[in-house]
Amino acid sequence: MALARGRRTDRRIDYWPGFVDALSTLLLAIMFLLTVFVLAQFLLGRELSGKDTALTRLNSQIKGFNVAIDGLFDIGNGFFAGLSFLF
Repeated sequence: MALARGRRTDRRIDYWPGFVDALSTLLLAIMFLLTVFVLAQFLLGRELSGKDTALTRLNSQIKGFNVAIDGLFDIGNGFFAGLSFLF
């Protein structure tokens, strides 16, 4: 009789190993995706900050060009004012 009881308990299905394997695989997949997203965020942030400094430099050049153009307009207006005085 003791042998019969031992055989019945051995036929029980143990779900824990499969559950732990599935859970650990899911955890590894989530950690991999999180790592990829963090790396992408870092690289994109660095790329955008480089573009931001370039944009600031270009804006300062545009301001310099505007000042130069305004100076040329002032010279042109003075020239035409002198011509109108002659006529």
